[in-house]
Amino acid sequence: MGTLPSLDFYTILVILHLIGMSFGVVGASVSDMLFFKAIKDGIIDKQEFGIFQFFGRLIWVGLSIAIVSGIGFLVWYIAQDITVAGSDVEKIENPKIWAKVTIVAIITLNGLVLHRKILPLLRDSVGKPLVKTGITRHLTLVLTSGAVSITSWWSAFIIGAWSGLNFSLSSWAILVLYAVIVCSTIGVANVIGRRHLLRSHRNNKT
Repeated sequence: MGTLPSLDFYTILVILHLIGMSFGVVGASVSDMLFFKAIKDGIIDKQEFGIFQFFGRLIWVGLSIAIVSGIGFLVWYIAQDITVAGSDVEKIENPKIWAKVTIVAIITLNGLVLHRKILPLLRDSVGKPLVKTGITRHLTLVLTSGAVSITSWWSAFIIGAWSGLNFSLSSWAILVLYAVIVCSTIGVANVIGRRHLLRSHRNNKT
């Protein structure tokens, strides 16, 4: 029976990055679905808020792993002077890398908004009708931040995994497409979220 081959530094980075991105995608997706469920119900209970907190922490853990491993990739490409097979073009020049770096920066800023503004709003709303809480006054911010979160995490994940984007589009082209998707998602989230909240309010009054 042969011995297992040792893991090289690059493979370790790939594994860590996939774990970090997966944590973020799952955390953002579950959090958004749970919030829309709460809006439909018109209330957030303690158990739901506990789940929000758990997945919020999962997102931060995932983001930390993704950033550290991402920096590791950049350092590795520069230090090893790695080029694309069959050319003299260095991998560090790949436009999709810098588009993804920009999106991860947006995820980080949006995460600060979620942690410092939205999570306290959810905490203060536990057990109360949402229409009578600060959630209603800040609904646009809450829905917009949630839309940015889920769209950005999925975009970063897909961009990283999609090898067909390597050197095929400029970073600006990728970011413009990303911006269009984000704006569309924000619009849809705000329309659906407000409809759900109004419907739940009417149902609770009857």
